[in-house]
Amino acid sequence: DSAEALDTVFVIPLGAPQSGRAPLTDRAILRSASIAAAGGVGTIMFTGEALRRRGIVALVEAIHELPAATGPMRVVLSTDGIRLPALGRALAGAGLTGLAVHLDTLRRDRFAALTGEDRLGDVLDGLRAAGRLRLEQFEVRSHLRRGVNEDEVRDLVEFAWSVGAVPVLQPQAPAAVEAAELREQLPDWSEAVRLAGERETLGLYLTGHPITEFERELR
Repeated sequence: DSAEALDTVFVIPLGAPQSGRAPLTDRAILRSASIAAAGGVGTIMFTGEALRRRGIVALVEAIHELPAATGPMRVVLSTDGIRLPALGRALAGAGLTGLAVHLDTLRRDRFAALTGEDRLGDVLDGLRAAGRLRLEQFEVRSHLRRGVNEDEVRDLVEFAWSVGAVPVLQPQAPAAVEAAELREQLPDWSEAVRLAGERETLGLYLTGHPITEFERELR
């Protein structure tokens, strides 16, 4: 319902292994999550590259078992997707609620230039594996940069839809005119996709209702 849509999210940054900072221990993370749950938080989101953390499946399970106001704690992970084929099913079984997978390009040469790794195929395999998990929340997040990947807006959106994900486009501090140009490249959302997005983000249908499609048959 609408109350769940306004659920508070507590973000725990795991950071990248190469960041040089000591990672939080599982004990510290669980303590933080427990305090958050007691304060009414219903969702824990890990940022950074969550799937590279050792023991992430057990950690997700432990946090999911924390009592939240609306039931078990929701757990959302941020990831590049590379390890999803290996860990996806175990994470779903541990109670994982959602994924935010980062993908800025569908071009192999551009991916290698942006990330320093020739692993686009692994990321795409991970996204397809994530789509098969049927999680409550599944997003493909793309950072858009002028002169780098703004020509791929349509392709990125359509790929996200093809794997059952919600595309989230994040322009890197564009001017208003640049943002308008990016919006013009977006394909129109189907009514089903638009209504599903309204229900997920607002907790209600705003511009219509799925049953309208069957109105004639129901008369």
